Amino acid sequence: MSISSPCVMISSTFYDLRQVRADLEQFLESGLGYRPLLSETTSFPVDPDRKTIENCRACVEEHADVLVLIVGGRYGSVDHSSDKSVTNLEYLSARAKGIPVYAFVEKRILGALPLWKANPEGDFSSAVDNTRVFEFVDEVRAKHWVWTFEFETAQDITAALRHQFAHLMREGLVLRGKIQQSGLSDALLGISGAAFRLALEQPDAWEHRLFCRVVADEIAACRELRRRYDKRIALGESEAVSLLDLESWSRPRISELHRVTSALDYALNDGLRDALGEPGEPGDVEKIVSIAKLVGQAYREALEWSLRVSRTAGHDALKPVVDALALFPDDILQKVELFGEPLLKRIEDALLAEPTKEPTTIDASVVLELSNSEQFEAAMQELYDKLESGEIEPD
Repeated sequence: MSISSPCVMISSTFYDLRQVRADLEQFLESGLGYRPLLSETTSFPVDPDRKTIENCRACVEEHADVLVLIVGGRYGSVDHSSDKSVTNLEYLSARAKGIPVYAFVEKRILGALPLWKANPEGDFSSAVDNTRVFEFVDEVRAKHWVWTFEFETAQDITAALRHQFAHLMREGLVLRGKIQQSGLSDALLGISGAAFRLALEQPDAWEHRLFCRVVADEIAACRELRRRYDKRIALGESEAVSLLDLESWSRPRISELHRVTSALDYALNDGLRDALGEPGEPGDVEKIVSIAKLVGQAYREALEWSLRVSRTAGHDALKPVVDALALFPDDILQKVELFGEPLLKRIEDALLAEPTKEPTTIDASVVLELSNSEQFEAAMQELYDKLESGEIEPD
């Protein structure tokens, strides 16, 4: 089989759907020439250093091109850290990755779903082993608006997938034709599929949605740095600073962060306005992506700046000053994050709302400030007072 064949992850509980999974494996591999990903097979990619649940989620994130979600009467194994089933986590990983998700729910489960919604405390043990199955199905259908197919046999699923994969193939060919005709720059090849589609198809409010989508993707790429910032985990080589050199050390650090705020001020005001174009005129795709990436780069630099500051080593009395300084980017991070998913949702909600005579206006202006400056100055003053009084000896 070609290594470039599409990888299709089958996500479901195992014991109650074992035969369905086996039939789907046969259909995908022999019938379509795709690469099926099933956790019970020897070809399932496993990292020995990861736990079972981590391997399942990583398989979606690193290998899957499509996820086929199958929900029967069992909720399945639960990840205690998230309190969600493995199937639920695989599904959420696919949603986060943005790959196609085809959801299939047993017919009897769908039949019992409205009864459960009307009487959540009722006894549904004849249909499910845990009523969280209903909660999961309701989340998929009502919250995420994922189309769900009902099934009774594996043949119901294979018949539906045969049609859906044909539609997906057709859609891919249409997009391929548009790409060839569009003349879009190679500079756009690094953006996500969702962003690329906005740039290519240019639906309503595409300029603003494209900007927000790329910013959101850039922020998502910094997720691990953001976690370390929140937990104050600063790994790596330290920079030694003496108490007497503190002011001369901190001044250029603050200037570095001011350059970040200046770049963001330009990007979110002048640069973005120029990229979006005049009202009624189309925006410039390349400029929009460039400005969004500049915002993402500044966001990453603010995080890395804070972690570099946190690695500063020296006298114990230095710690309150360093801790206060390391929190300077708080306002920057919070305000940049608003330009990603939150602003995108506001725009898309406005597009879905009932049309009105007056145009819908969304205020997205921003004023960036350095956080925690008063605490930093207070910590510096307290340190100077202790040095002057002799309570602390210079190192």
